[in-house]
Amino acid sequence: MYFFIALHYHENIINWLNSRMHVSIKKYITTVFFFVFLDSNIYSDNQIILEKTFLVGENEIVLSFSNDQIITYTKTTIFLDEQRIYSIEAGIITHAEIVPGTDIVFVVSIQNQENKKPAILTCQLISETGREEPSWQADVPYDFGLPEIIFSKSKIFFLWPESQTYFIYHLNGIKVGSFSLFEKSSGDHEKKLIPINHNNILYLLGMASADLTNPENVHLFEIGASYEPKFITSIELTIPYQASISSENILATVGTVSKENGFEQTPYLFIYPLDEPEKVSTVILHKLPRHVFWHQHQIFLVFKDRIHRYNPYGLLNPTITLFNQPVFPLDIVNTSETIFMLTAGKITAERTGARFSSVSILIYDIVNNVVSNQAVSSNQAYSKVHMLHLDNSPSFYLQLDKNIYHYQLEH
Repeated sequence: MYFFIALHYHENIINWLNSRMHVSIKKYITTVFFFVFLDSNIYSDNQIILEKTFLVGENEIVLSFSNDQIITYTKTTIFLDEQRIYSIEAGIITHAEIVPGTDIVFVVSIQNQENKKPAILTCQLISETGREEPSWQADVPYDFGLPEIIFSKSKIFFLWPESQTYFIYHLNGIKVGSFSLFEKSSGDHEKKLIPINHNNILYLLGMASADLTNPENVHLFEIGASYEPKFITSIELTIPYQASISSENILATVGTVSKENGFEQTPYLFIYPLDEPEKVSTVILHKLPRHVFWHQHQIFLVFKDRIHRYNPYGLLNPTITLFNQPVFPLDIVNTSETIFMLTAGKITAERTGARFSSVSILIYDIVNNVVSNQAVSSNQAYSKVHMLHLDNSPSFYLQLDKNIYHYQLEH
């Protein structure tokens, strides 16, 4: 392993940093960047062991493992251990998710209408024995995409970024209400709406407008007991991309800030302590990260070729861990001491969708700040690639099309 430590204290560099950050650099005598170059002979103390492999049906996506049973689904059917428990005759399944705290599957399918009529979403609860409740339906506004669907407070939230609105339903389909983050918000596909579930509280990061020159365009809301949005603060970002809240109630948001003409967007990391709002800080980034997450009171940003590790109260001193070669980080499993990253060396766009090849698992040992690589498949290309982690378990599963790999963490 090779270490390179750069100490920057030249006056011109200090002025350059101050012009791009909202934290005072006077608190720091030097700016220290730690670069850790990873050699192929360095390994983490934590390794993964392949327990077994097995196959699922053609075009099936693994949804869950429970009590030694596997739930999978296709565009039209839900399977339990390869036995069909639910299917639709028209439309396609667009969403399937386990209802938190239960073994029930919430399934959403869509059926398009003619003559610009709203598409229809059909929602259904499924158990091991089949349908649990009668299905219920919701319309998709014309020219809107599919909503993001999340669970919070035992309710179902449909989030509509285009209009910065959200609809809330009971599990049986009874509508709680429709709510808007802003009094006036015209529909626009450029807008983003990011949910953050934290300590049984739902927060939403919304965009006041699609104006890419607006310097404080991002607003944070808390969804309280009445389900109405409660404004918390505005954030000096034009577009939000990712957000996460730590166990110490510190919001970390990655987004972009507009330059004068609105066309050039500069990426930033924004830190906002919910309990100490006067301690806001930001730092410019070299590019937008692929993943953002908290671990042990530190914020981690995953890029194609490196990991940045920040103390939220010292953004000028990140530890930067470089990979051997650039990869596409696809999925992350976050355990107590180790981060597992599913990566692809190459992604190609084909008529039927994206294809992923040179699939590997990067193992990031947080305690020792070491990354090791375990190749999974170097020759084939796949269309279905994702990881599934079991809560409070050292196991996780990897799906590459029909192939399922069961891994166990070994200390």
